[in-house]
Amino acid sequence: MSKVLDSALRDWEVYELVDPRTLEPKYVGITHMGVKKRKCAHLQQARAGGKSHRDNWIRSLMRAGLQPIVNVLQRGNGPGWQDCERSFIASHRVKFNMTNATDGGEGSVGAVRTEAQKAHLSRLNKGKKLSAKHRAKLSASMKGVRRSDKARANMSAAFSTPEHRAAQSAVSPLKHRIVCVETGEVYASIGIGAKAIGRHKTSLSKSIKDGTRCAGYHHKRIADQNADKD
Repeated sequence: MSKVLDSALRDWEVYELVDPRTLEPKYVGITHMGVKKRKCAHLQQARAGGKSHRDNWIRSLMRAGLQPIVNVLQRGNGPGWQDCERSFIASHRVKFNMTNATDGGEGSVGAVRTEAQKAHLSRLNKGKKLSAKHRAKLSASMKGVRRSDKARANMSAAFSTPEHRAAQSAVSPLKHRIVCVETGEVYASIGIGAKAIGRHKTSLSKSIKDGTRCAGYHHKRIADQNADKD
């Protein structure tokens, strides 16, 4: 049996890789090996110095101690995966800044860039910040979008890691950050801090306002703490 025919008869999954910092999809792909193995392959390729836009994005996550979240978009068997992959890539491109270099499907239909072109695009986009208008459009596009229970669980797990909290603290505006008085640990927001200590954000917010303990500890807004020092 030929490799093409053998591949056509196997189970497949169309998946998305999501940025845990923004919860926005960045890549859509197809796999016959299962999404866990495919994710590992993406990580290995990025570590090995892959030059694609996707590899550069994954390395930016690794430098922050993070990994992409993988969600299955659709499963199937045999033919049909080409159209399915193309459809998801096309719909995601309308809403998100994707790293896919092609339109998807067998034969890599779409733009196939040289390594020099990819490197040039990477340099152009490195450190590039989205405008307020662009961020507003992305936010509007996510309204009403419901993800599966598994996808939400994956995102919740990604948010609860110490690496994610550290990365968020590094980029969060000072006015949003809080600090645990006893331990000195900094959280990017009340919501993230509440998750870390296992309490609702309303309880943590009230304890900060009243100066009381929450989960056995005192917390302060960093802006307020700096004001006290002044």
